[in-house]
Amino acid sequence: MIKKILKWTAWIGAFLALLFVIAYWTSPYWVPGQLAKFLPPSIKLETLDLDRPGLTRTKVKQLTLQIDGEQTINLELHNTQLRYSLWQKKLLGVSAEKAIIQIAPSTSESGTADFKLPETITIPPLPLNQLSIDEVQLKGIGGQSFDLTDIVFKANDKQLSLDSRIGWMGLNFTLHSKIQHQNNNLESLTLRLMQDDNQLTVNATPLSDSSWQLGLTGEIKRIPWVQIYSADLDAVSFNLAATLQQKADKQFITTLKENSRLQIPLRLNPAWFEQEVTSYAKEYGLTLDTQQLDNKVKLELVAKEETQLDFNLETQLVKTNGKLELTANNNNLQSTASIDSVSLDLTKTLTAPEQKASAQVSLNLNLPKTSYRTADKGINVNSESLKAYIDASASLLDGKLQLKSQQLHLDLANSTLKGNAYSVNLPAHQWQGAVDWTQNLSGTLSEPNKTKPSVVTDKKLNLQLIKPVGLKLVLTDETVSATQLMAQIDLTNDIFKAHYSAKQLSLTKQPLTLYDIKGSLKPDPSNAAINGELSFIQASYLNDNIAVDYVSGKFDWKLLKQTFTAKGSLQHSQNTIPVRYVYNLKSGTHNLQVDRSSLPMMTLKSWTPFLKAYPALRVTGGDLNIKKLSGDPLKLLFEGALSVDNLSLLYDKLALNNASVTDNLSKQSSLQGSVNAKVESIELAAGIAMTNLSFKLEHTATDYRFHDISGQLLGGTISIPRFDMHKTSIKPFTLLLSDINLQSLLTALESEKLSVSSKFDLILPLVIKPDSRQIINGTFISKKPGILKLKSDGGKEANIAFQALENFHYKELSGTIDYSSEGDYIITLYTLGSNPDVYNGFPIKLDLTLRGNLPNLLYSMLVTGDMATPVLDDLKQKDLLKIQ
Repeated sequence: MIKKILKWTAWIGAFLALLFVIAYWTSPYWVPGQLAKFLPPSIKLETLDLDRPGLTRTKVKQLTLQIDGEQTINLELHNTQLRYSLWQKKLLGVSAEKAIIQIAPSTSESGTADFKLPETITIPPLPLNQLSIDEVQLKGIGGQSFDLTDIVFKANDKQLSLDSRIGWMGLNFTLHSKIQHQNNNLESLTLRLMQDDNQLTVNATPLSDSSWQLGLTGEIKRIPWVQIYSADLDAVSFNLAATLQQKADKQFITTLKENSRLQIPLRLNPAWFEQEVTSYAKEYGLTLDTQQLDNKVKLELVAKEETQLDFNLETQLVKTNGKLELTANNNNLQSTASIDSVSLDLTKTLTAPEQKASAQVSLNLNLPKTSYRTADKGINVNSESLKAYIDASASLLDGKLQLKSQQLHLDLANSTLKGNAYSVNLPAHQWQGAVDWTQNLSGTLSEPNKTKPSVVTDKKLNLQLIKPVGLKLVLTDETVSATQLMAQIDLTNDIFKAHYSAKQLSLTKQPLTLYDIKGSLKPDPSNAAINGELSFIQASYLNDNIAVDYVSGKFDWKLLKQTFTAKGSLQHSQNTIPVRYVYNLKSGTHNLQVDRSSLPMMTLKSWTPFLKAYPALRVTGGDLNIKKLSGDPLKLLFEGALSVDNLSLLYDKLALNNASVTDNLSKQSSLQGSVNAKVESIELAAGIAMTNLSFKLEHTATDYRFHDISGQLLGGTISIPRFDMHKTSIKPFTLLLSDINLQSLLTALESEKLSVSSKFDLILPLVIKPDSRQIINGTFISKKPGILKLKSDGGKEANIAFQALENFHYKELSGTIDYSSEGDYIITLYTLGSNPDVYNGFPIKLDLTLRGNLPNLLYSMLVTGDMATPVLDDLKQKDLLKIQ
């Protein structure tokens, strides 16, 4: 039995060995057919050049496959090894040294058919689980050729992976891809591509609602072949997560997830950057210190919340709903545009009425030294630094672009504004305000060879200083300072207007100060001028010569080229003075013109400082009439005619009545003029009056030269040939009295003890000082014989001289008068005559010397009238009469 079993085993083994030998030697004939059965119907085995095939593997010199689909793919493998299982009828693996893949263009018309976003992707059954190829040449994609090396493909029931190195146009890439699937349906796709320091990861996952979840992350430090002269890219990073859904045949909705972002850092070429910034700024009259500007810019796009993008391939409409934030930041600029919604028709220009967009925009600008020059180069503005911040809403609607601010701040460091003949210095200051800017964009992008229609722009800008500042205006020959200056700027379309106020405005070289100033200005571009208004509550001009105060004013002014003109009026109390003022900024000349006007002389007295030395002087009437006055108000150089009518003054008991003065001014020196005056009367003490007084006066601001002074006094005449004053000092002068009736003087002084007849001529050289009065070598003489009577209480007991003078009939009477600054007087009297009651009228020659001390004698005589009694009492007590 055992022998039979061994025998049958030997025969079966020999049979099987024979079968294997037959299978081996006949394999070149049947293996290709079996291999063809391992492939799916879409893959056709075109050529198969086998070496001696084995039962589990075989080497293939050349294998050509054709894969049918929308695009035909021809795969040619060289030096390939196939691993298979004849028993399982399955291709287990393929490895090849080289492969050529040729993709033929599609011959179908599917490109014109409607695109349908697949709900999922079916993974076709693959004839192998593993594929490795050392080198692959891929042709037919976009006319480009790709070299793939170290290709490793692995597959199982749930996952496919493909790793490879790719060479394309001199670049080397590394590809890692992975597909998760369930029942041959795609669950997720991950594609990771690396090139040098660049990396890109793509994720795609079909969702249950016929949409796809997409992800794109990576960092690109260098974009190959991209050479941008104007900028270099730093590391571009992105992290985008979205869902893609096809709503209709040609309508797609992409929903960006919150915090999806794209970052693009740029390093602008310094030379290009400086040139472009300089050129752009120049268009607006700006000059920037470009070397101090940061040429690096970081661009970033972030979805601040889930944002939906709707795109229709047929209508080319794009809509967004959500919040996309676009930022551009560097050391000088921080800008943000938070886009709320967009509706754009890509078939039309951005200016079409159908385009819509809304966003919240913020801009924070920080510039170093900045300059601005007007188009006519007449004004230059320089600031050490400029900071600006704006927070505004922006919208595009009905072909109009609108910007409306919620916040607007402008900070300027120390700044200067320079014109052709002036400069303005401002310390650091801050502005706040608002802007409302609307521009009609329709037609701004008109077709070539067509005339552009006019673009309507509605601009409103308001700026006002946050805190008061000080300002200094430097002119050719003067400096103007303003304190607590406030300003407001309004721009409506092309109409610019500014309002300003200041607590005080003063000049450096001239004693002029204005208080509580308010005004406005408005440029007039058509005439290259600036118009404005100016008012002030109080003006003061205080120096040794003039003390104008408590004057208010209101003016309209114009700055035309280099000429400043103001026209208005000054008000003092109830009086109005029409004034026109012209200032040439280049030459520094001033001209003030006063039209016909009138002022009370009481006002003029308050404006004349030197009269303060005479506090007892009062103006009781009279008006200053200005026919026309023109000249430099700062240098007090005027020409014109002034007159004073019905002037009345009171100085203690001295009164000037009804004087009329005419003053013709000349510009040769400060307040130079020529005066003609007439005075009806000057009432001295005790009712003594000078009448019909007239004089001439040549004057400047500090010097007064009276001449030809003449009038009537005590039945005679009074005259002063010349009388000079410098400020409050008076040069010595001589008072001439002719045909003076001394009896009238004694009567007026109520002298009962002394009387004298006849008339006298007196020559009195006077020295007048602020604290003293002097008569030096004064003389008097009787013009004809007369009677001198001096009553004495002593009667016959009195001194013989007094007896003689009780009724002295003189033939000659003369003498001298001296009066010192200390109040000492010396009066010498020379007389020749007789008293009929003494010595039977025997002729008597008397030489009398009167001495005493009477302070303020002249003042008492002329002003108070209290003179006769103290003189006579002094003479009587001292017994100074001497008879020769």
